[in-house]
Amino acid sequence: MKNTRNQKEAGKKLKIKKLTFDELWKTSIEVSFEDFMKFFFPQIAKHIDFKEKIIFRDKELIKIFKDVLKERTIREKRFVDLLVEVSLKDKQRKTLFIHIEIQGYEQESFEKRMFLYYALLYIKLQKDLISLCLFIVKNLNYKPNKFIYKFEDFKLEFIYPAVNIYELKTRALKYIEKGIKNIYADITLLFFEEMEIDKRLEKKEDIKSIVKDFIKNYFEIFKKRLIEKGYLEKQIEIAFLFLEMVIFKKKRIGKYVEKEVLRAIQEEEKMPTLSRILRRFEERGLRKGLEEGLRKGLEEGLRKGLEEGFQKGLKQAAINMYREGLSLDLIAKVTNVDVETIKSWLKEEDLF
Repeated sequence: MKNTRNQKEAGKKLKIKKLTFDELWKTSIEVSFEDFMKFFFPQIAKHIDFKEKIIFRDKELIKIFKDVLKERTIREKRFVDLLVEVSLKDKQRKTLFIHIEIQGYEQESFEKRMFLYYALLYIKLQKDLISLCLFIVKNLNYKPNKFIYKFEDFKLEFIYPAVNIYELKTRALKYIEKGIKNIYADITLLFFEEMEIDKRLEKKEDIKSIVKDFIKNYFEIFKKRLIEKGYLEKQIEIAFLFLEMVIFKKKRIGKYVEKEVLRAIQEEEKMPTLSRILRRFEERGLRKGLEEGLRKGLEEGLRKGLEEGFQKGLKQAAINMYREGLSLDLIAKVTNVDVETIKSWLKEEDLF
């Protein structure tokens, strides 16, 4: 039976918010680490004791890189990497640190960077450490997994397990056919559905027909599996976030797919978990709409106020905000008055 603390952590509701694609992958791994390792790196996973506590060391990872790498490199690096401490079934080795890299684009000398990061981590940790890489790159010829340096009799060889999500369709289908519960099998198939949509869009097929087929051939089955397999609510939310990121945001077709997906959930009365998730997505959209509406309303109100002679009031408001320590740029944004005009008002009061 799994560690109770891990179950409680995994069972907490995920606060649905806007995530970048990289942040989504990182969050999904933290939510479903066991599924991630068993699906993408089964040879490593078989050595891990998932009943024991899994510790994510991301803050330490960032600190290590900041201590050693140049500031410019740190600014350019997106911390999609994860550093995870796990317990091994082999009690003689006890623990293992795993550095996980998610790579979503082709990059020159990527394998050299992987070696550099491994070396930096090993110097700091001085513990058993391995590096893994998951590629999300449609070019299957790009999957660098080793760094080699030779000089005369000297030879350095650094090889790390690497897998590309776009080569795992057969594995995902086998998981589903055998009824194996693993959220990444469904997520992986989503990427292939996106490829199919792209092909049909290139052929200029009817958008309604594409959307209809997606709902029928993927989403309805996907929705049913999410519930029947007993995934935790947090895992289901992650799956929906991938659906949003990969499909809903696609140009030309995304908004139509989202509309049909939401309709399919609303019509499903026997799936309260999906209904709760839907409400949270809707609430997020509602908050976004309210924020946008308030912003537009403020701008419109300020314009109207200026037109009706409230410039004096705006002037006093700007002066008060400046006295409270607000920057000129922020005052200008709030009042919809240009910075030079605000400066002139402040000069009149000997404040600038």
